[in-house]
Amino acid sequence: MHLSPRDHFAFLGSRDWRAAAEALGVVAWLDRPARSLSGGELRLTELALGLALRPAAVVLDEPFRGLEPRHRETVGDALRTLAVRGVAVLYADHDARLVQQTADRLFGMESGRTRLVEDFKARPLRDWYHEWPSPA
Repeated sequence: MHLSPRDHFAFLGSRDWRAAAEALGVVAWLDRPARSLSGGELRLTELALGLALRPAAVVLDEPFRGLEPRHRETVGDALRTLAVRGVAVLYADHDARLVQQTADRLFGMESGRTRLVEDFKARPLRDWYHEWPSPA
């Protein structure tokens, strides 16, 4: 048996999962077998399944990985919406520009130490991202 995303959402029972599916744009492939989804489609579906659970906190590892630019923006919007609703959102990502666009606070990890990066939205990346390449 090959389950579709709709089948997976059905496992959530009576929860209203449609809003999460629509917010992340997965409605277009709800009835396709999950094995036929591209990596990006599968990633969006996984995120939608998690968001449909209406969590009080979300911890994600590289939520933008493997997504094309328009879907990265969609995920960023979904994370911002969760934060506005009072959901605690914590994620690790290497895409400094997306982090700058979507995060309220930024913590850097270097040599086993964690530090708060002040004013990361207002400053150029090269001023706060230690591995940002210097202009050639």
